[in-house]
Amino acid sequence: MIPHPSKNIILDNHLIIFVLIFLLQSAIGRAQGELLVYPKRIVFGNHKQFEKLNITNTGMDTTYYTISTLNIKMEKDGGFHIIDSSEAGHQFADSNFRFFPREIVLAPKESQTVKLQLIRSAELTPGEYRSHLYFRHDPNRNGNQKPKASTNANNVSIKLTPIYGVTIPIIIRKGTVNATVNIDNFTLDTSTEGSPVATFQLNRSGNRSVYGNIEVTHIGSNLKKTVVGKINGVSVYTPNTERIIKLPLYMNTGVDLTTGLLRISFKEGDQQLLEEVYKL
Repeated sequence: MIPHPSKNIILDNHLIIFVLIFLLQSAIGRAQGELLVYPKRIVFGNHKQFEKLNITNTGMDTTYYTISTLNIKMEKDGGFHIIDSSEAGHQFADSNFRFFPREIVLAPKESQTVKLQLIRSAELTPGEYRSHLYFRHDPNRNGNQKPKASTNANNVSIKLTPIYGVTIPIIIRKGTVNATVNIDNFTLDTSTEGSPVATFQLNRSGNRSVYGNIEVTHIGSNLKKTVVGKINGVSVYTPNTERIIKLPLYMNTGVDLTTGLLRISFKEGDQQLLEEVYKL
């Protein structure tokens, strides 16, 4: 959860709850607040000028959303927080694309297209630029949704008005961009009662972000290969150069994780960026 900037918080007897869900993991998009957005990210390359998003109301009520941009920083552990344009080392995309409409009203099961256009791209120097498109649910315009009343220990009534939001990254790449990845500090913890946990640092170098799927495969002494762990939608955004991955491995696979080899691969689309093998 990421707190929204304080200028949007109403300081009275209404408590506003902000929930931002980053669309970084699902191959078909993620729904939050009964809104489905696809695709889950937009990348403008050197020859792309226009893109579009499909927005669907999967709920039973008419919903209202406003659309704006946010600049977001990724932390080493994969967490996010909102930053402003003065953050050193970041290149933002919000002044180099426009979108329409900026407000949508969707009946139940209704869909709408949001169009994006690249602008002023000639002004950009080579590299990658990123901002996030923010779809903010506006419950004040939804007559079917009423605040939920609650009472605290001092009998003070609090009305809870959930405000849901969905964000997706909008990435602009100018000129020649490249990236490579490798792994440091791999450990495998099998001491706990739950699932074994593989921990490692995913290092990124180059001038663009990486985004892909990690797969862990056990290779036995008989060369039998068994997938024992997988995580989709892993990103390392510029300017970050590293991310800590903690991946619980599958239980009940029938493999002995004290012997053999573990192969870790990182695949971005059809391109394999990483494959490293560790002896157990």
